[in-house]
Amino acid sequence: MMAEAQRLPSRIISDRGPAEYFHGRTEILCDFEDLLGRAREGENGTTFLIQGAPGVGKTALLDQCEKRASSQGWEIANIGPGALWDPNHLLASLGRGQKYKGTERSTQIGIKSFLGWGFKSTRPQPTVKNILEEGNSPLLLILDEAHGLGEEGIPPSEHKECARTVLEFIHNGKLERPVILLAAGLGTLSAAFGSMGISRFKGGCFIELRALSEESERAVIRDWLKKAGGAKGDLTAWMDTIAQKAHGWPQHILSYVEPAKDYLIANNGIMTEIGLKAVLEAGERGREAYYRQRVKDFAGDKLICFSEVVADIGSGMPFKKELLEAPLIKKYGHEKGSKLFQKFLEKGVIAADGFLYSVPIPSMHDWIKLELKRTQKILQEMEETQNRSPDIKMIGSAQETPPSVVVPDERSTPKQPTQSVEKDLGIQGPGAESGWER
Repeated sequence: MMAEAQRLPSRIISDRGPAEYFHGRTEILCDFEDLLGRAREGENGTTFLIQGAPGVGKTALLDQCEKRASSQGWEIANIGPGALWDPNHLLASLGRGQKYKGTERSTQIGIKSFLGWGFKSTRPQPTVKNILEEGNSPLLLILDEAHGLGEEGIPPSEHKECARTVLEFIHNGKLERPVILLAAGLGTLSAAFGSMGISRFKGGCFIELRALSEESERAVIRDWLKKAGGAKGDLTAWMDTIAQKAHGWPQHILSYVEPAKDYLIANNGIMTEIGLKAVLEAGERGREAYYRQRVKDFAGDKLICFSEVVADIGSGMPFKKELLEAPLIKKYGHEKGSKLFQKFLEKGVIAADGFLYSVPIPSMHDWIKLELKRTQKILQEMEETQNRSPDIKMIGSAQETPPSVVVPDERSTPKQPTQSVEKDLGIQGPGAESGWER
C-alpha cells in the first residue's frame, strides 16, 4: 500500500481529446442530432460551430457528436483546414487517397495498336466540390482547432477564393448530398469564419461553450473516483472538495481526478483526509503547469503589462476591450499593442464574453494575480538592494528563460487603473473580491 504521506505525481493534462467519462452538454447534443435528421430529410447540411476557451471540453464534445453521426449512418472525415481547398488533402482525409492516382494513362486499341499508334486520355483532377458531392451517404466533416483559418496565410492567398466557395456551398446546403461541417476552436473562431464570408448560422448551430453545470461536473468526478479508482464509501467530501477547485472546467477536473484515481488504486479504494490533501496538492501543481503552458509564448514584460490591468478585475468578471488594449497600445504603440491584444485572444488567455471580454478560466485569473504580486515583490526587493535591472525569473515563459530582463522605469510603465476607470471599464459584481462564484 502507498504511504499516505507520499507526494503524488502531478500531470500536465492535455486540453484536447475525448472524455473518459462524459456528462452534460445535453441541449447541444440534442440540437446537433436534430440537425443530422433535418439534413438527411432534405436541408442538405450546413456549418455547426463550437467556440470556447482552452480546456472547456470542445474536443470531447466533437467526439460525442461524431458518435451520434456515425450511429445514424453518416460518413465521417476528420480534416485539417487544407481539405477546404486541396483535393488531395480531402481525399486522404476520406481514406480515398489512391482513387485518383494515375490520372493520365496510355491506351492503344484496334488497328492503331497493330500499327503502333496510341493515344493518351487524361482524367481531370477532381475539385473539392466534386469530391464532396460523391457518395450516397451523408458526410460529416470534423475540423478541430478551426480558428487556424484566421491565421496569416491560412488559407494561402491563391486558394482563399476556393476555400470561401467551398465553405459557402457547405454552409448554404448547395451540394448534391447532405454535408455538415462541424468545426471547433478558440474564441476567435467566429471571426475566422466571418473573414471567410460565413457569419450567420441556423438556430442552435453556433455554440459558445462554457464550464460544465454543477450536476454534470459532480457526475464526472463521481465516475472517476468510483469507476476508475474503485473508491469505497461515501464520496461526498472528495467530490465537494474537487468541485470547488475545478469550477466545472473539464481540464481542471482531470488535473485532480487523475491523481485521485492513482491514489485510490494504490490504497485499495480507501479515502482519507491525508489522501485528499495529496490529491489537491498534485492537482494544484498540474493546474499551474497548465497555466504556464498557456502563456509560454508571451515575454515577461508583456505578461506584466497584461497582469497589471486584470489584477483589479474580479476573477471571471468581464471587462471592456479598451481596458486592456489601451495600456498595451500606450506601452508598445498602436500596431504592436493591437496585435498583442489579438494574440492574447488567439491563445485563449482572454476570450469574448458577449460584447465584453474576460479571462475565461477564473482560477487562471487568480493565478495571474498571485504571479504578479510575487513578481512585483521580487522587483521591489531587487531595486532596494541594487541600482540595476534585476536578473530574475519572471512570470510565464520568462520563468524558464532567465536572462536579464530590462525593467522600464515609472515613466514608461502603465499605471494601475484607478478605481473610477475600473468601474467604467471592468464590470464588477458581488463577490468580485472573493473570486469567481458559480
